[in-house]
Amino acid sequence: RVNTVNDVFTYVAPAAVTGPELEKQSAQTVGVFPNPYYAYNAAETNRFARFVTFNNLPRKATFRIFNLAGQLVRRMDKDDVSQFTRWDLYSEAGFPVASGMYIVHIDMPDIGVVKVLKVAVIQEQEVLDSYKCPRRTRP
Repeated sequence: RVNTVNDVFTYVAPAAVTGPELEKQSAQTVGVFPNPYYAYNAAETNRFARFVTFNNLPRKATFRIFNLAGQLVRRMDKDDVSQFTRWDLYSEAGFPVASGMYIVHIDMPDIGVVKVLKVAVIQEQEVLDSYKCPRRTRP
């Protein structure tokens, strides 16, 4: 049967559902992208504004980012209605972070959930142009 201009379609969408239990369940799917960060993010507007994005976040969250030695690299606080937060790949001291693995501890106090993520960062300087090893000559 072919649709005509006289055909009428009606759609009914369910009402939005919210509540503490749904927020706790949703918090289990908090993620970070791109992961691994490999010297580039498609959403970056220039090579000096690097970042990774955390998604599916509640209104309030506290991020503590550690290196594998357990040193606190950065602390960030989120308090807005957006589900997203960006980490600009800078340390607390304002320096670009080194390539490596980072552990992100996300505390979401309003819903009583803590999430721990791993993020791999490979900065641009670490990307090899050539995979050939120089030949060594023995003395």
